[in-house]
Parts: sequence; structure tokens; C-alpha cells
Amino acid sequence: MSDEDARDENSSSGPRGRFFLPPSLSISFNRIDEQHQALIDIINLAATAPKRLDVHLRELNASLSEHFAHEEGVMEAEGYPQLTEHKIHHSHILRRVQAITDGLAKDGKSTRDGLENIFTSLIDDILRADLPFKSFLQGKGLIVS
Repeated sequence: MSDEDARDENSSSGPRGRFFLPPSLSISFNRIDEQHQALIDIINLAATAPKRLDVHLRELNASLSEHFAHEEGVMEAEGYPQLTEHKIHHSHILRRVQAITDGLAKDGKSTRDGLENIFTSLIDDILRADLPFKSFLQGKGLIVS
């Protein structure tokens, strides 16, 4: 890695960078929060290292797929009744993020907007799909509010 690439990698505004996961969106179960934060960290790397954008976008897509598979496995293990709907939601998010990353790979000029759209998609997933799962877990007594 060149000195310039290293500067790009380290130019975020602190360890969390520009995008961050609000504590109110914590699920507090089975590494889900850690995975959400890892996804946001990749988005921040993509935002601060434009010379390595393509690498970070590939990593983001792979990590998002892995996260969704993990989350769906946890939901299945816990008997989550909305698992089928959640899987459909995940497939929509994956397609949306892939379309955005495909566009970013071709047109670096809209990187900021594209990354904001990816971040918004992740937050949308947490709000609309993961928080109901958190409520389900709370109802089972597996996590405390």
C-alpha cells in the first residue's frame, strides 16, 4: 500500500468515521450488532479511501450477504415467525445495495450519494426488519430492553 493509500485509509474522522450506528438500533443478540458495525465500518472505509473503492464495495457486498445469512440462521434457530418475510426483505436490500455498488464502480463522482444510499438501506433493514426481531427476542426473555 502506498503512503497515499495509507493516508486515504486513515482520513476518517475517528474510529467510527462519518457514518455511525445509533445505540438505539442495537439488537444485543448473537453478534448481530458487531456485524452491523462492521458493515458501517466498511462504508466508512469506502468513503475515506477512494483509491480502494472497488475493493471496499466488493467487501461490503460479501459481508452483507454473510451477515444476512447469519441473521436468518439465528432467526430460524429461535423460531422467528416472520422469517420468510425477513428473507424477502433481505433479498430486496441485497439487490438495492448491489445496484448502488455497481453504479459506484462505474461512476466515482456520485460516491458520497451512493454510500449514503447504502447506509440508508442498512438502517432501513435494522428499523423495519431487525427491531421487530428484537421485540420477538424480548418477548421470549432472551434479551432485556
